[in-house]
Amino acid sequence: MSIANVEQTEIAELAQRLWAEAGHPEGRDLEFWLAAESQVRRPRSAAAPRPARGNGRTLRPSAKSRPQASLPPGRGNSRLGLGGK
Repeated sequence: MSIANVEQTEIAELAQRLWAEAGHPEGRDLEFWLAAESQVRRPRSAAAPRPARGNGRTLRPSAKSRPQASLPPGRGNSRLGLGGK
């Protein structure tokens, strides 16, 4: 069996599984085929699940640790009411 045939078989099996999981809706065969195709053709490194880290919360930098955006002195700060020249 060629690689293309193996890929087509994988896509068909996954599309059928996705369709079954969605409750066998009528008229959405192309939707499930395209979803399966994108999953099968995704690079393997992107398809592999990432290992869990920490408690699953997204860490955000505190206000103190975030860099402050600023313009160089004399470069339009006066028009913004931020001082400068």
